[in-house]
Amino acid sequence: MNRELAEKYLKNLATPGEVEEVLKWFRTPEGEKYLLNKIQNDADELDDTNLSENIPELQSNKMYR
Repeated sequence: MNRELAEKYLKNLATPGEVEEVLKWFRTPEGEKYLLNKIQNDADELDDTNLSENIPELQSNKMYR
């Protein structure tokens, strides 16, 4: 599997045929390992980031309207 294709899929840029190919690969031991590592790396990055600096404060009254 081309890991660039997997990244393309994760960025929502893959064609329908590429999506099918990547999803099939994610069901293999190698693909599952890649996906789990990707999820863990992303989670680690979030832990290292102060989210309050990157996400504007929500205004509940404005959202309610």
